Amino acid sequence: MDEAIKQKSKAHTQYKLADGTRVPGVTTILNVLNKPALVPWANNLGLEGIVSADFTKETGYIGTLAHAIMLGYFTGREITDCPLDYSQDQFDIASMCYQKGRRWADQYNIEVILAEEPLVSEEWHYGGTPDLFCKINGLFTGVDFKSSSGLYPENLYQCVGYDRLLKEHGHYPDQWILVGMSRNPEEDFDTKQVNNLDIQWGIFKNCLEIYELQKLERRK
Repeated sequence: MDEAIKQKSKAHTQYKLADGTRVPGVTTILNVLNKPALVPWANNLGLEGIVSADFTKETGYIGTLAHAIMLGYFTGREITDCPLDYSQDQFDIASMCYQKGRRWADQYNIEVILAEEPLVSEEWHYGGTPDLFCKINGLFTGVDFKSSSGLYPENLYQCVGYDRLLKEHGHYPDQWILVGMSRNPEEDFDTKQVNNLDIQWGIFKNCLEIYELQKLERRK
């Protein structure tokens, strides 16, 4: 079983330049963005007597496991039993998400090139781990799987961060596909396809600059 899912409290992947300097990951960089939709969402949970931090942690566990099961399908390391440190309920929900991802994948003959491969940009000084880079219907395609309900603009900011990493390592996506694998049993998979991420790259670069400036500010 993959080390990545043995411990729910695992540390995030550490990304380093060739000289050993640690650099932030795509998700860390995008944390500088304000997410106004989270405020009413957290308020609604509170009205239902649910602590938002606990709910986020639980959904994070399920998301991590759903990703691991989905990527295991593409890498030949399929996960068929509930891993240690996860509850059966978490595994069942993650497996349901995986089945939605499979229904999307089974529509195509997917030629896997990279699956969950950590990459680092020496030019831009950040790292990231794209879910999947593959060939679909003759097109080089980056795929990002989401286990939440709905696909959002910030998901594309994440994709463009991975897009630049892939290009720096000699892989050139023709398109990106977001695949939603909702935890809601009443929803099926959802997709969003994009061919141009120029605007999103501008946003990501600004987030990277803000991240670096905030880091300098904290050091003063």
